[in-house]
Amino acid sequence: MWADSLRSNLEGNNVSSSKWLSVFVCAGLGLGYGMSSAAADSGKATESDSSAALQEITVTAQKRSENLEDTPLAISALSGDDLQQRQVLTVESLAESVPNFDFGIYSGNAHLALRGLGFDSINPGAEARVAYHEDGVYLSRPADVLGTYFDVDRVEVLRGPQGTLYGRNSTGGSINVITNDPTRIFKSYYRQTSGNYSQFIEEGAVSGPITNVISGRLAFQVDDRDGYGRNLVTGHRIDDAKSRSIRGKLKFQFTDSLDLLLTADYHHEDDASYGFHYMGPGNPNVVPPGITLGVPIAQDSYDIAQAYDPINKREIWGVAAVADWKLSDSLSLRSITGYRYSKYQAFSDATGMGRALLPFNQIEKSDSTSEELQLIQDAQRYHWIVGLYYFHENINSFSQAPINAALFGGSLDTLFEGYWAGGNLSTAASAIFGQFTYDLTPSFSSTLGLRYGHERKTVNDGLQFDLARVYSPSNPLNVIVTQQDSISENAFTPKVAFEYHTSKDAMTYLSVSKGYKSGGFDNGAVAPPYGPENVIAYELGVKSQWLEHRLQLNAAAFYYDAKDLQVSVIVNTAVLTKNAARARAKGVELELDAIPAAGWKADLALGYLDATYKEFTTADPQRPELGVQNLAGNKLPQAPEWTVQAGLQHTWDFRSSGVLTARIEDYYVSDTFFTPFNVAVNERPVNNRANAFITYSSVDERWSAQLYGRNLANKKVTAYNTPTSGFSGYPVVGYLEPPRTFGVIVGFKF
Repeated sequence: MWADSLRSNLEGNNVSSSKWLSVFVCAGLGLGYGMSSAAADSGKATESDSSAALQEITVTAQKRSENLEDTPLAISALSGDDLQQRQVLTVESLAESVPNFDFGIYSGNAHLALRGLGFDSINPGAEARVAYHEDGVYLSRPADVLGTYFDVDRVEVLRGPQGTLYGRNSTGGSINVITNDPTRIFKSYYRQTSGNYSQFIEEGAVSGPITNVISGRLAFQVDDRDGYGRNLVTGHRIDDAKSRSIRGKLKFQFTDSLDLLLTADYHHEDDASYGFHYMGPGNPNVVPPGITLGVPIAQDSYDIAQAYDPINKREIWGVAAVADWKLSDSLSLRSITGYRYSKYQAFSDATGMGRALLPFNQIEKSDSTSEELQLIQDAQRYHWIVGLYYFHENINSFSQAPINAALFGGSLDTLFEGYWAGGNLSTAASAIFGQFTYDLTPSFSSTLGLRYGHERKTVNDGLQFDLARVYSPSNPLNVIVTQQDSISENAFTPKVAFEYHTSKDAMTYLSVSKGYKSGGFDNGAVAPPYGPENVIAYELGVKSQWLEHRLQLNAAAFYYDAKDLQVSVIVNTAVLTKNAARARAKGVELELDAIPAAGWKADLALGYLDATYKEFTTADPQRPELGVQNLAGNKLPQAPEWTVQAGLQHTWDFRSSGVLTARIEDYYVSDTFFTPFNVAVNERPVNNRANAFITYSSVDERWSAQLYGRNLANKKVTAYNTPTSGFSGYPVVGYLEPPRTFGVIVGFKF
């Protein structure tokens, strides 16, 4: 049967141990130890440098290299220096540096939200509203973005709908990770982190010429850490880390006008992370059966009490080819070809309690191919891009939860076959897009962007709910409901924008754009498709520099009108995506960087957000007795009203001996809901976290050391939570952000 074949295919071929990675690591280290220029420069801001102008950041958000301050978009950019100075090593820590950016996690999948538009589906195969790109290639799977950043040149976060400049459309925004390319001179570095919870991270890279035409780069990272909590039943640590990553690049410079960049990367995890933590009853009128049965329950939410340790296994790899052909001084052609493979397994008890009440296993395997062609002209008075895009993805996944007989009055020692849902989901998307900017005067420009896309999704899924048979891994599936269906959609999304430079150091822009997210299927739910969502976004922004570029102030105000917003709710044993009638989001953002005095630097990222439903009626699955509710006025999930990050640092130049930099920063987030029903049990309360860093680098920049501390007050912060189904008593389970962490980082450059 197709379902049994699918389960066998996904459960087999477990993630390999990747022992071969050590060979590459040794080879890379054998060529030289060192610290990258990015890490070295992070501590090299002397007092004289700090009293000068702020450093310019070059971005490629509009598919051409330009100063961040000349880009008429709401964009935050962190250079490699910033990432190291602030210890921004994951997308989770990246959220602390970007206004109106919220991070969540469920079953090993990242839930990223920008300006209230996020990812609230917990079904495998679902697609996020925030597009994630690495070196220009779209990474579609939310499980793929949780790896650490290593050997990164910069990260760009674009807020608002994207589509007229990017191959893959998105309604929430785009995160672009740009890693370091090969160099024409020999460079290498080695960096080692030792921290609490026995954390040990090794990272390094070697780069340089191979022939007159070819240059190469090899980078790696090894991350090992003990768990933040413990499974009280087994006694083992949980929420630990054990990952291995490697990336290789070859650049062929055939002529001055033609080059080719080949990239291959591999990431592997095998640890006990992403287990469900019990966070209380979801319905005040219902006592979860686990409590009445007297099964173990952890009192400290960092711990769990489950019959089995969580399982997190993932294998992610990809290859890419980027060809650039300069046709003339102003005209160029670029091809970006990518292939991505992803497989992950997440296992934990869905009740968060002991005695295997509802052991939940989720496996997803996907592969995707993408091709993007860009024809770009950057002339004196006009700039345009025309692109063609094709994307094809195939996802096989299932979720399985045997059910303990005790939930129905039986024996605690008996498991029924219970719930199984899975199948195949495929996507084929193509688009033509373009954007044209014309300088009407030296200070005033207008932009028109257009996109036309076609998308087809096909599903072949099935559902089992079996309380008759005792569970055994060898039992064949008894799929009682199946579905084969497909949908096709066409979408037209325009953009109009204007920008006016009031001076060489100040610019105002205004834009109106349409975002579109296609409809689709909840794989395994055996349900009709949900419809597409549309967002009309209005944005007014200002970018400015003052005091001889010692003060930089960027601000944006926005208003979103969303129609048919896709919202996920639990119905019986299935998670279904529904289309909320209307929603709106409005807010402001402010980013400030300043050098107030010699040796001092201050930064601020502030976001205010008011994101609510205008029309939406549905029943709350964890409080069915309330019936259908009118949710108009409720906040959108992962849409905190305030996000504020403030930092202050000072640099001492000891001239002949080295440079010392001390930095302290604070991150504040107001209360946040994880479901559209806005109940306290599914809320992250107001939280405030402080980080501190002290960095020293030698005068010749050959070595550096950093002491760091994150979440210094050891605040306990919920990353995400969700209710489970009614037959388990609506317990709420979720995940926590890291507790206080601290350590030392030593780096060398050769």
